[in-house]
Amino acid sequence: MHPPRLARLLTAVLLLDCAREGLARFTVHILPHNRPALALARSLGAQAAGYEAGVSVLEIDIAEALAALRAETGVPGLAAVFARFDAQGLGAAPTCG
Repeated sequence: MHPPRLARLLTAVLLLDCAREGLARFTVHILPHNRPALALARSLGAQAAGYEAGVSVLEIDIAEALAALRAETGVPGLAAVFARFDAQGLGAAPTCG
């Protein structure tokens, strides 16, 4: 099992990459007994979207989740992840022209 902080780092990279690709929402499927994953998703603003075949389905607004992660101060390396993406323009939301 990995530390909870690692999950936040990996989630930040995943969501930044989704934002770069122009995605606005992200769907996650989590087993109901996986409390750490459910807690992480909910801390990022995930909303219940259903229950399929024994699995909880949640929707995450990517911009909202990234804002929540940017606001976190207790995760070593998280600010560096955002700085790296920001410096390369990788986390910027696409513009509509």
